[in-house]
Amino acid sequence: MTTLFIIIGVVLLILAVWLWLICPRIFHKADMSAFDGLIVAHRGMYEPELGIPENTMAAFRRAVENGYAIEMDVHLTADGVPVVSHDASLRRVYGVDTVIEESTFAELSSYAVPGTEEHLPTFRAFLDLVGGKVPLIIELKGTKKNVALVSAVKKELENYTGVYCIESFDPWLIAAVRREMPTVARGFLASRFFSDGQHGLPYFMSQCLLFNCKIRPDFIAYDKSGAGRLPLTLVCGMLGCRAVAWTVRTPEERDAAAPHFDTLICEHLDVLFPDGAKKFR
Repeated sequence: MTTLFIIIGVVLLILAVWLWLICPRIFHKADMSAFDGLIVAHRGMYEPELGIPENTMAAFRRAVENGYAIEMDVHLTADGVPVVSHDASLRRVYGVDTVIEESTFAELSSYAVPGTEEHLPTFRAFLDLVGGKVPLIIELKGTKKNVALVSAVKKELENYTGVYCIESFDPWLIAAVRREMPTVARGFLASRFFSDGQHGLPYFMSQCLLFNCKIRPDFIAYDKSGAGRLPLTLVCGMLGCRAVAWTVRTPEERDAAAPHFDTLICEHLDVLFPDGAKKFR
């Protein structure tokens, strides 16, 4: 009987530790109600076929004009300017093999997306364009060595009155958000990394949401194919965390993700929502 009690005690202890590791923010939660059922334009409402590249002022302007919330990405230049780009380099979008964090803004702003007049936007210019008209999901790009990005973004947001939240794949960046911007809604980006060929302890901890103990997120932005996974179901279904799906591109993906997520980050919005809907429920 003593052995049985010991086994039960060990199991309960392991369960308690696991729940502590994956637990989201419980007290003093940020208000995420503005994002409930929301359809969000991934990197702006971009369409390369129309000459509107991703994460450019043209893509953001189109999203605002159509009333769509926006997801976008922020890097920090070598001289401390927060700029809008998904990639760490300009190679894929701008055709220039230049690393953002190793270059000044003056250098970076001299390049345009081929075939367009779109230059690398600053985060400040992006905020001025949006002007609080639509909600924002701001993704921080960088590493734990670049937490200065959090301070730079915080400074730009000080007088911004629109609705926004902040997310990142990097738990150290979101931990910095937790310290420096405790009242702001924060989220952790995660994915089924093993299915993408990503291996190792950090990827395992990420997909199992074990970094939650460090960041205590208000929402989890998870790969749309992760619906139904135990950590996501427990954290978002039972512990009150919001679930955001990325990135929905087809009607089939939309229909599969909608029942499991509170917010959908989407592309090809004209196809997915031909009626112009801004919410999927």
